[in-house]
Amino acid sequence: MYRARIKDSGREVFAVQIGDQPTWYTAKHPLICSTCSAGVHGKGTYVKRNGSSYRAHFALNPRAAHEATCPFNPVEFITSIAQGAQDLAHVEDGVLKLTLPSDVEDLASPQQTAPEGPPHAVTGQQIDTVAPPLPPLL
Repeated sequence: MYRARIKDSGREVFAVQIGDQPTWYTAKHPLICSTCSAGVHGKGTYVKRNGSSYRAHFALNPRAAHEATCPFNPVEFITSIAQGAQDLAHVEDGVLKLTLPSDVEDLASPQQTAPEGPPHAVTGQQIDTVAPPLPPLL
């Protein structure tokens, strides 16, 4: 998360401010999520041993959890993906899983049409696919 609130005042703070060592960061004021009351803490920019760098951000406190209606709640987020997936995904034990029909041939359109080639200006491009074509979501 790149935004949080100070628990006592409700004032919004941003992760980009962490590098300037603001008083809310150095004095260790309790912070909460920007959209719910889950406790969070600031983490400054750092570089791992393998050379990958991480920008400053806010992380969830240990043993804290986002409220069910919070957009940062992973269970709620995963569930919303499954609900919008046209029955091609479902949530099982908090894990998003792809649901494929037992017979993939059922997904094919009733009439097979030859795919259109690329415009005449494009040369050297060849796209091959296998029948049956799958719906756009997949």
